[in-house]
Amino acid sequence: MAILAHKPLFWVFTTFNMIAMYSSAIACGLLLMALIFDHKLATHVTILAMGCLVLTFLTVPVAFMAAVRLVVANNSALALILTIIGAMYTSHILLANHVIEEINEETSMESTKSQWVIQDNNEDTLDLTNYDANLRLGSHTNIVNSKTDKENVE
Repeated sequence: MAILAHKPLFWVFTTFNMIAMYSSAIACGLLLMALIFDHKLATHVTILAMGCLVLTFLTVPVAFMAAVRLVVANNSALALILTIIGAMYTSHILLANHVIEEINEETSMESTKSQWVIQDNNEDTLDLTNYDANLRLGSHTNIVNSKTDKENVE
């Protein structure tokens, strides 16, 4: 390792590899946290995690290209071919990200609030907004029809 430490491509490899590793770890943590949040906050956390993943997908090819260039430094033709292939794939990642953003802008739809409706045999309905998120957080409340509750007490 001491031989490579003075080469600029080793610095590029180490820096981009660290950025990729940390951003992918942050994305995994954010996606796990999104499981316990309510719908609105989970959406924001997921968008942030996707940004971290895009950063990972952009830095891994650069780190890999730098490492390959270090390994095949003595064969300039092979190093050039591998760098061109790596640059093409990296540009495809950038292009795919841009295309996805354009598609999202064209097909933007208003988000609607999700609601759960529970219907019993008497055709009475109970509206439970974000009931799923409340259950996951452990803050569920009992929604009871007051007439039925009084009948049960008597």
